[in-house]
Amino acid sequence: MSTPPWDIYAEQLFSLGYGYPLWIPEPNQHEVDIGDVGWIQDGEFCTLFNSRKPEDSPVNIDKGVPLHFDMFSPPISHIYACQEIMPKMVCSRGIRAMDAETKVGAATTDPPVSGGAGIDFISTTSAGALVLLDSPGQSEVLRSKLRIVNYMYDNHRSWLEFANASASFGLDLDEEDIIFVCGTIKTTKWTVAAFQGVNFRQKEGLVTGPFGPYASVDLSISISDQILPTEHYRHGPQRRPRSVPLDHLSKCPESTEPDLPHPPDQCLFVHYYKMKRRSSSWLFDSELEWAAGGPLALDTPWPVDAAREFESEQRVDIVQESDPLNILLDYILSQSVETKVAIASDLDLYAIFANREFPRASEMLAALEEVRSAIEVDERGVGTISVDYRIDYPANESDSLSSDELWQRVDLVNSVHASDRNNEADTRRKPHDAAHKGRVTALTYAADGSFVASGSEDTNVLIWDVRARVGQWRLEGHEDAVCALAISQDNAVLASASQGEHIILWDVKRGEKLLEVVPYAAVDSLAYTPDGTKLIAGASDGSLHVWSHATYELEKTIEQNTTAVTFIVFSQDGGRMATGGTESVCYIWETVQLELAAKNPQPLSVLTVEENHATICAAAFSPDGLRVVTATDDGSSRVWEAGTGEALLIMHEHTGPVWSVAFCPDGKRVASGSGDSTVKVCDSYTGERLLSLEGHKGIIHAVQFSPDGRWIASAASDHTVRLWGASDGLCARIYNEHKDSVTSVVFLPKQQLLASGSYDGTIQMRRLPLPGQSHVVA
Repeated sequence: MSTPPWDIYAEQLFSLGYGYPLWIPEPNQHEVDIGDVGWIQDGEFCTLFNSRKPEDSPVNIDKGVPLHFDMFSPPISHIYACQEIMPKMVCSRGIRAMDAETKVGAATTDPPVSGGAGIDFISTTSAGALVLLDSPGQSEVLRSKLRIVNYMYDNHRSWLEFANASASFGLDLDEEDIIFVCGTIKTTKWTVAAFQGVNFRQKEGLVTGPFGPYASVDLSISISDQILPTEHYRHGPQRRPRSVPLDHLSKCPESTEPDLPHPPDQCLFVHYYKMKRRSSSWLFDSELEWAAGGPLALDTPWPVDAAREFESEQRVDIVQESDPLNILLDYILSQSVETKVAIASDLDLYAIFANREFPRASEMLAALEEVRSAIEVDERGVGTISVDYRIDYPANESDSLSSDELWQRVDLVNSVHASDRNNEADTRRKPHDAAHKGRVTALTYAADGSFVASGSEDTNVLIWDVRARVGQWRLEGHEDAVCALAISQDNAVLASASQGEHIILWDVKRGEKLLEVVPYAAVDSLAYTPDGTKLIAGASDGSLHVWSHATYELEKTIEQNTTAVTFIVFSQDGGRMATGGTESVCYIWETVQLELAAKNPQPLSVLTVEENHATICAAAFSPDGLRVVTATDDGSSRVWEAGTGEALLIMHEHTGPVWSVAFCPDGKRVASGSGDSTVKVCDSYTGERLLSLEGHKGIIHAVQFSPDGRWIASAASDHTVRLWGASDGLCARIYNEHKDSVTSVVFLPKQQLLASGSYDGTIQMRRLPLPGQSHVVA
């Protein structure tokens, strides 16, 4: 039995990173949208309902919603809108365009190719797929992983019951058939094609005819001397009749007026989540499910027999599936018997294989076992892949379209407030409120503690007066999310970097733009050297750019790291620097090397994690600068000798990735914060665990010792900041002012304040307890 074209199409294009490819992009009654819950059948997304719209909305009112419908309401700021993300021809890796003059995009007319023109390509493999676009792909992606996971956990069972038992549908879906749409890529007009067969390997192909806008029967796709059967390609949307008054029909039966522009409602790809329970067969037994008059909650005590069945189950047999996400779900369940429920997204897969070739479905399991990405299991038994992803759609590497034939990519991240910006003549504005319009993505403070600066996905930078605890300046000038901040040692200049390719320098006192510097690569980290003479930027291509603070002329570019540099940290005396963040190595530098004439100085040492391909996520120096502690995503932390790169200690204290580490002021202890919701404090010389700080209910994003060594602060995804006694590990305060994940926390010693930044867009500052108030939980 031959493989259906929609399955070939999905398998061939899924690996490109755009999401699950839909063979039928046309809306089925309703346009595919973020928050849709449904299933995919024969290459078409079929909607059950939309979780983000009320029961009486057009998409929900026809066939209803599940019993006890719970509307999903994530912050609108968490939806990323991107336009013009795709080339006009997207094809599988085995297809290469041949002749630039006849490819889509070379023409300037609409339709882009008509008459006898076409696309000449070569297929290097026996199977392939392509999609042709008449207008740029437009994307929206919801980046609220924790919210989506929690929402699916609470409601997934009612969705399946609604699909299978309701009169509106009466389907026979398995639980992993249900998908939650978290992103879409849409266009106006398109052509899709898929083929498979040994006769197509190393053969030339040709697409001819008026494809794209209302393609006709003249459209033809041939490979070598074989014309593809019509069932192996589609085009659309189908022509829509224009509204014509009834009394005009007899007067203009063959109107030649042009068709109205078609809206971008044709969904080519979807990003999506799926969920699967361990040993789910007994969970849906009718006697169990409806014993209490409704579906059992997932945390309902299990029947004795079922519990014994679960306890006796030591592994999950993974069956190869056409959807790679199903393999990932089974893989998550197979890694720990503590995992009762697996929830995953296609974005997890793209993040896992971001730095290596995306595997075929038949090779997916082996590739997952080789990479061994960390899995977080919460207190409910929900297992998820521990990765942080940023939507970064790839160029279509498999074709040979020249750069001037691709649409320019323009990222519009949370730009709903862009129209309110001032012009370049006045790039400052006093904030009229004390919050960003998007997530706080960067936080730093002045050496004298007089002000704090925060950057956000709303593209703005806020400067906060610490003493007055109010916003002082709103700095507007970036066109993308702010990802890094640094303050000069004299507290006069603030440097900010966005995910675009420029850095803005600001006059702190006046809130004005001084100038811009361009590193020609996206910047992920910024730092001034402790002596104040240099500004250093870590770029997404692994390079380090060094500018003179006096002139802001680029002095050198250091090319040592091979992937993005997400952290730059200095020793207390400023003599050493550590860089890394997205690979298994961390480089240690002597800052005196930055003063030398050599264009590409060599590192003092290289800290290399050889086990499990683990990534070094963060680093911190001991107070004397002789040792470094690192955090890795395999659940371990390590103490190294900075001068030689020798690993002195390896501490396996966590069951989830370690995201943050810190030395105490006397250098005798190290603290680590993890995705397992705990903070561990260990002896920095012996590795002995001294304290286990437990109480958070989410990922620990940041952990810090206070400069006087009295306190440990931790920030977590459970929306709280906790303050712990550093000597006894008792929780002194729980700060719950934030309404979303808290990602950063810093001590402001001169003001005796603790500041934190959150995805809710706010900065919170609170006074530290006085001596004698150590263990009063607020």
